[in-house]
Amino acid sequence: MTDLIKKTEDRIIREAERLHLTSISRSQCYQLEKRGLFPQRIKLGNRSVGWRLSSIIAFIKNPMSPTSEV
Repeated sequence: MTDLIKKTEDRIIREAERLHLTSISRSQCYQLEKRGLFPQRIKLGNRSVGWRLSSIIAFIKNPMSPTSEV
């Protein structure tokens, strides 16, 4: 069962789901990301980005800590 949870948390989420989970506007998210306070986006294509769900969950649990992608 823990493998299923890990796979779910490792999935990529898009902007709408990120907004729903964090309630942070797109522009504020970008500013926090530039300052290293929000998980880095992952480029999915020419005009699309996403975030690892696990990184967003970690941010929600501790929003004031600097983030680092592995």
